[in-house]
Amino acid sequence: MARRTVSVTMDEKLVKKAKNRDEINISAIAERALRDAMTQSDSFFVNSNRDTFSNEDVVGMEVVDHGVAAAYGNWDEFGYQLVNPTDSSTITPGDRIFLWVDEQGVRAEGRVIGTANDEPVIGDEQVYGGSQTEFHLPTRWYTVLDEDDAVSNKELKQVLGRGNPRGTVHPIDSKHNVQRLLEVMRGRVSNLP
Repeated sequence: MARRTVSVTMDEKLVKKAKNRDEINISAIAERALRDAMTQSDSFFVNSNRDTFSNEDVVGMEVVDHGVAAAYGNWDEFGYQLVNPTDSSTITPGDRIFLWVDEQGVRAEGRVIGTANDEPVIGDEQVYGGSQTEFHLPTRWYTVLDEDDAVSNKELKQVLGRGNPRGTVHPIDSKHNVQRLLEVMRGRVSNLP
């Protein structure tokens, strides 16, 4: 891929602050933001359903380590939402996923890289194991926030004009608001890929 130097107008104080931090690569961040803005895709919240599990060790972020978004329970009620969350929306590779973790907020953002099917995940491939039936949607997670940096329900209302998502999967209506949410999340993480 050919590379070319271009000029971009940015807030001078912000650029100066970023240059003082070794881990921030302004060019890489600007290039990624431009790619994101040009990529046509749909965006969805996936609920970690952390409160479903009685095990106190479950933090809701285990799906990130497994490279999936997940649904638990039977296919007809929950799993199918990884394919058709509503009558008018379908999740396809390239779509953006935001991970909502109960009692914490939005903790991760990624892109769908495969498709879910009605075959439950079993054995060692399960994220949580146990008696819950799991279905997976292959996802490459890009932006992952610590619990302290999660976008809270209150902040989500300010950014998106609505609070936490209800249900397993929920579409996000406005691409403009998705970009605003991405900016908030990326402002809280110091080492983006």
